[in-house]
Amino acid sequence: MHRISPRQALVVALLLVSAGASAGPVQNGSFKQQLQSWSPVGKQNGALMAFITDPAGIALRITNRTGIGDGVRQNIAAGLTAAGSGVPYTLRFETQVDAFASVRAILLLTVGTETRRVLLAERMFHTSGPQYVPVEGHSVVTWSGAISAAWLTFEIGDAPAGSFTNCAIRNIQLELDTDGDRLFDAEEVALGTSPTVADSDGDSAADGLERQLGLNPTFADLDDDPDADGFTSREEVAAATSPLHAGSSPGQPSNDDAGPAARAVLRWLATLPARSGERVVLGQHLTEVVPEFPVQVQALPAATGHQVAALGLQYELNAVPCQASVVNPYAISWWQGGGLVQIKWSAPNPWTGGTNGDLTGPIDLMELVTPGTPANATWMGWLDCLADGLEELRDAGVVVLWRPMSEMNGAWFWFGHRRNAHYVAVWRHMHQYFSQDRGLDNLLWTYESDSAVHPHLASDYYYPGDSYVDVMGHNLYHDEWALPFEAERLYRDYPKVYGFPQAGSRNVRDGTWDNLVMIEGVKARYPRASWVMAWNTFPGKTTQWNYNAIIHNQNATALLSDPWAVTLAKVDWAAASCGDGVQDDWEACDPTVTATCCDGSCALAAACDDGDLCTSGDTCSAGSCQGTPFLCSDNDACTADACDPAVGCVYSAVTCDDDDACTADACDTALGCVTAAIDCDDTDACTADACDTATGCVNAAVSCDDADACTADACDTATGCVNATVSCDDADACTTDACDPDAGCVNAPVSCDDGDACTTDACDPDAGCVNAAVSCNDGDACTTDACDPGAGCVNATVSCDDGDACTTDACDPDAGCVNAAVSCDDGDACTTDACDPGAGCVNATVSCDDGDACTTDACDPDAGCVHEDACPPPPPVDESPGGAEDVGGDEDVAGGDPDAVSGPGDAEDPDASTPDAAPGDPDAGGEASADSGSSSGGPTEPPDASASGGDAADVGPNAGGPHSASPPSGGCSLSGRWKAGGVSAWLATALACLRLLRSMHSPGNDPKKAQ
Repeated sequence: MHRISPRQALVVALLLVSAGASAGPVQNGSFKQQLQSWSPVGKQNGALMAFITDPAGIALRITNRTGIGDGVRQNIAAGLTAAGSGVPYTLRFETQVDAFASVRAILLLTVGTETRRVLLAERMFHTSGPQYVPVEGHSVVTWSGAISAAWLTFEIGDAPAGSFTNCAIRNIQLELDTDGDRLFDAEEVALGTSPTVADSDGDSAADGLERQLGLNPTFADLDDDPDADGFTSREEVAAATSPLHAGSSPGQPSNDDAGPAARAVLRWLATLPARSGERVVLGQHLTEVVPEFPVQVQALPAATGHQVAALGLQYELNAVPCQASVVNPYAISWWQGGGLVQIKWSAPNPWTGGTNGDLTGPIDLMELVTPGTPANATWMGWLDCLADGLEELRDAGVVVLWRPMSEMNGAWFWFGHRRNAHYVAVWRHMHQYFSQDRGLDNLLWTYESDSAVHPHLASDYYYPGDSYVDVMGHNLYHDEWALPFEAERLYRDYPKVYGFPQAGSRNVRDGTWDNLVMIEGVKARYPRASWVMAWNTFPGKTTQWNYNAIIHNQNATALLSDPWAVTLAKVDWAAASCGDGVQDDWEACDPTVTATCCDGSCALAAACDDGDLCTSGDTCSAGSCQGTPFLCSDNDACTADACDPAVGCVYSAVTCDDDDACTADACDTALGCVTAAIDCDDTDACTADACDTATGCVNAAVSCDDADACTADACDTATGCVNATVSCDDADACTTDACDPDAGCVNAPVSCDDGDACTTDACDPDAGCVNAAVSCNDGDACTTDACDPGAGCVNATVSCDDGDACTTDACDPDAGCVNAAVSCDDGDACTTDACDPGAGCVNATVSCDDGDACTTDACDPDAGCVHEDACPPPPPVDESPGGAEDVGGDEDVAGGDPDAVSGPGDAEDPDASTPDAAPGDPDAGGEASADSGSSSGGPTEPPDASASGGDAADVGPNAGGPHSASPPSGGCSLSGRWKAGGVSAWLATALACLRLLRSMHSPGNDPKKAQ
């Protein structure tokens, strides 16, 4: 044995976990830099992220997920663009989930305005746990134009159930894989394998697959049996079992009580793809066995020289749930002729009794397995009928590839696209009932999904589990047999026989399709497939769904003659081990070449006669004498060609009446029964045109009610239902117009509140919201009007203070600030009223001093300053010589004026400083200020008013004579004057006394000086 050496295994392991050293488009796939280069998805739904580190790497743990895409994504457009279009990549990552989930890696590739989904890798997690499971896929990424975005995303969850489990992702790598063997080019260099040849050692197993299984991709070792379980590595690779563990062997049945023949057929099918030739069983399916069998099956040997190995039948027909009595004779005859039998059952609707395509009714799959429900009663009645039919086949030794409730991942059957757990529960219940309760040990349970819906829901989404499935696959309707997902790689995750229970072209149904597409497709893309069942032709149909059968398409002979094809003559599941000296678990005994057959009826190599006129070339095989059935064909499709073992061929006219009032029945000698559907179209689009098989056409009125209050439902006889959208526009701009599917139009008031207290919010039915500015003018000139968006109008009092103490500051609501001058008039004439801008009114006392000692200066509050004479009048003028006027004692020189000429010291000059100016006038040149009471320059000087005599102009006491001055009456007692006459008398006395005092000290009054 040549396994990978420990050193090579270590190198590969290091490469596999070294995501951080990635050279591919994905950055930070190891999460060593946490979310660097990644963008969270679904955070708006509350998804939470954390990082978990263990020896295997750093995992991103995502919890609280509410959508299938919640997690992270990365735009790898730059890396893809740098590498270019058409580059082959392999993507790997590891995932852990907390519950059942589909795990997919999707590339959302946007070029121009188009975004395309590319499925990079996927795996179904049918069980959960703490372990991390590898997910991988290979894709060639192509595009034309400039990439604007290329988001690598992950979709994890159970979408039909609306369940999105917590999960973890780690070690994300997208690397160059030129040969598509799922080993990165860099890994192949380390392993010593070829990066450009998928199978470096040429043993028919890809390098990546051998590495995955623990085999050596550099040495051709597939013919070894490392685990010594009786199967070579090549056979185990073909069966998707482990070549290194004896407990994992090809063909292990799901029913522990499976019969010997069932086990043998299963084991044979599992190991067929390990052969170099004769490895793909070819079969033909029939929907209505009676009219279709002669034309589509019996006619094949005459047309091609070969017969298909498997016959496909079905137990249901339209709404008939169990037609075992019609189908079983064909199944028994075919099995006894050496062929394999497949039976399909797609149940009618248990709730309505309608066909399997009837999606109405209160469908709940769990009711089918719940005793006491009406659906369960109906269901169990059907299962009993089916089990009775299958028991008949069991008793006849027929092994059945039992195919119930297929295409469950599609949405066209009532049981399709439901919750995984519910479908699985129904499947397992049926398995228990048939295998254990009814003891059907002849069934090979066949799981078959639809391939066309796979991009949305994986074809293994509803897989019931290894303990409930023997054969699994998917239908394959494709013109080139090149599905857009890695179907075979997906099914390598399951140790089950792989094949296509329904097959053919998808669009070319006119008889021009090439049958060789099927066998060439298996060779190129699905080498693990061990059987292909072509779908049938519907003879009466005129649509594209007409010609599907092998006999009605091109190269039927080439298909059945292909070296890979297993036809009826090459079915050797029994002979392959009979007589090898080993008693297999399905054999009663096994002789050597010289012994008799297991039943003792004939020698192993001797000729024998099976007593059947419908067989030839009888030989001993599988313990009994068996002949090869020959074809009884008269080449007339309108006869039922049969063979009676007692009499031989029997040709009876075909009855084409299908007891269906909806078909016009006829027979074509080439095609056989032609049951053309009656045209029930009444050209009225307002009726549902159907046909009742008992009564004929039924044109029921169409209900156009779409249960949507937002549409006006009507029907046009030409176009059908018209569900016009209701206009909820009420022509009112003050409402938001919408429509509720249940309640109808909803015209909700518009909120015009703009949150601004400075606007008045209103709504105009024509214009909509009107947010007019609020007027904060309060009509008061004494306020400053403004508006605060939060508080509204603010009317602040105006300050009229002009800073001038000389004004009275006030505000008039109409005129505004009024700054009137302050009146400082205190009504007192004895003050000077003024105003200081800083201090205000200043009322200073008026000075009434007029500088005249002969006046008493006072102030009257009403009249103001008052100046009263305070000096006594002068004495009468004495004109005589030596009189008082003649101070010097001399006669006037001229004009009779004693002082006509005077000099210094003259009485006319009391100050003795200035002589009189002219003779004859005592005051002609004297001091005008000294003459009180006379006009300056006058001819005469009036006498003083005083009775004491003396000239008023004479200041000295001797003005009227030598001692003419005398004190005022009453003396100079001031206190007495105050008391007697008040202030005026007091001032007058004081002034008189002052004058007297002056005159007494004047030089002119000094007798000594005068002399």
